[in-house]
Amino acid sequence: MRIKQCRKRVMEVDPQDLKLLQKAWKGLSAGSKSDRLRGDSALLDFITAYFYLDTDNGGIGNRLVTADILQSLQFIDEHLTTDISIDDIAFECALSTSRFKAKFKEQMGVTPLYYINSLKINRAKELLKNSDLSVIDIAFALGFASSNYFSAVFKKFTGYSPVAYRKMKSNMQ
Repeated sequence: MRIKQCRKRVMEVDPQDLKLLQKAWKGLSAGSKSDRLRGDSALLDFITAYFYLDTDNGGIGNRLVTADILQSLQFIDEHLTTDISIDDIAFECALSTSRFKAKFKEQMGVTPLYYINSLKINRAKELLKNSDLSVIDIAFALGFASSNYFSAVFKKFTGYSPVAYRKMKSNMQ
């Protein structure tokens, strides 16, 4: 993992990154599950943005994530449970949709849709473990168009159906 390659214990971060860390800390130290999920997501955004390093070019500290892609990560985080499209995110970053997709994939290593779905599935896993919400309620709360599509995406990411995942996690506790 690229984080392990970081030899610095203290790093300079720009103000936008500091705000992201503060948001993560605030959310992770909050009492409600939804605030902790938002904190978890903000921390993931920070780690993704700050430690995506160009190791092929000797790169500890050479960040590849540009301001517009960082802006897209923040926009995605803030609108994760709403019905946003790739076009909406590209517009927010002042890029054409095709340019946004290419730039996002280049810098993040995954497509925007894959990134969005991975965040949604991480939140879904928490909700399945820590709430009594039905799979249908979780699917719609996370902005999936149907519970069938949610189940298919969940299985693609985890190897389990949402119901099987919940059973497995409840047996582990």
